[in-house]
Amino acid sequence: MLTTLTRAETDDRRSHRRILAVRDGGNDAAAAAASASVKDGPTGWRAALELRFSARADVNPDVNPDVRPHAPGVSGGDSSPDKRRVRQTVLRHRHVGPLRIQKALYPEGQDCCHAVMIHPPGGIACSDHLCVDVQVEANSHGLILTPAATKWYGAFGSSEQASQTIALDVQGVLEWLPAETIVFDQARVRSLIDMNIGPQGQMFGWDQLIFGRRGCDESFETGMFDQRMQLQFGPERVWIDRMRLCGSDPLFQSPLGFSGCDSCQTAWMVTSASDPVTDDLLDAARQTHPDIAFSRIHPRVLVMRSLASASILRSRFERLWHWVRPRWIRRQPHTPRLWAT
Repeated sequence: MLTTLTRAETDDRRSHRRILAVRDGGNDAAAAAASASVKDGPTGWRAALELRFSARADVNPDVNPDVRPHAPGVSGGDSSPDKRRVRQTVLRHRHVGPLRIQKALYPEGQDCCHAVMIHPPGGIACSDHLCVDVQVEANSHGLILTPAATKWYGAFGSSEQASQTIALDVQGVLEWLPAETIVFDQARVRSLIDMNIGPQGQMFGWDQLIFGRRGCDESFETGMFDQRMQLQFGPERVWIDRMRLCGSDPLFQSPLGFSGCDSCQTAWMVTSASDPVTDDLLDAARQTHPDIAFSRIHPRVLVMRSLASASILRSRFERLWHWVRPRWIRRQPHTPRLWAT
C-alpha cells in the first residue's frame, strides 16, 4: 500500500501479517509461533484487527418472491433485478489480542454497516502495538466508531514506545469516526494512519488529539508524540500530515502552533474521481463553519482543522459531519447512538 516504508514501518507490517496469520483453533507450528508473539515481554501487547466490508445483493423484502415479474416490454411490469434485490454491506472481521469488533449494526438499513471497534484494556501502554487493517470493497459502505477515547498512557521513565498502525484501503465508502485520543503526560507514541483510496472510493474521517488531562491539572510536560497520516490514490501520494511533538514543546503556546489550546482536530473528506470538491461546496463550508479552516489540497481532497477545548471540538465536528454528509455521499446524517452516551 505504501510506495516507500521506513525500516520500522516494514517491521510493523511484517508483525501485522504474522499476527493476522493466526486463526481461531489453528494448531500448526506457524500459527503457534505467531500466537506466541502476540504477547511481547512482560507488559507489551501486540493486537491486530482486520475488517472487510463487502457488498452483496439480497432479496428485497418489500417484493413478494412468489410474484414473477412481467416479461420485458409488457405493460405494467419491470424485469429489472434492481426492483427485486437490494444491496447489503457485509462485515467480516477477525482479531488477535485485545482488539475487536463489539458489534455490527444497521441503523440506516442494510446498505450501511456501523462497526463498533473496542480495545478492552482501555489504553495503550509502552511497548504495546496495535494494528488495524480495513478494506472497503466497491459498492459497500462502512462506518467505524469507538465507544470511548483512545488513551496513550505514560511510559514512566521507560524508553519503549507504544505504537499503532492503521491501514485503510477504500474502494467504496468509509466513514472513520473514532472518539478522541488522549495523550497522557510521559507517553511515548508512534502512530501511522495510512489511507489508499480507489478512483470511486469516498471517505470522511477525523482525528482529535488531546494532550494532557486538564481536569486533573496534568499537561503534556514530558514524552513524545509522533504521528503521520498519509493519503494515496494508488501509487500517487497526495497528502502527508506529520506531527512530532515533545513534552512542553514551545508549539503548544505559540500562535503558530496550538495557541495555548490542549486539543486539536483534523478531518478529511475524499470524494470520488467523478465528483470532485467544487468551489461552491468549499465556499459554503467556509461560510457555514467559520471556526474551522478548510483547505482543498487536491480536486478530490478537502482537509479541515480547528483548535479549541476538547468538548467544543467534538460538537463542532459533529455538526460539520451532519452538514457534509448529504452533500458528500447524498445521504442524510444518522447520528450514532454512541454519541449520546
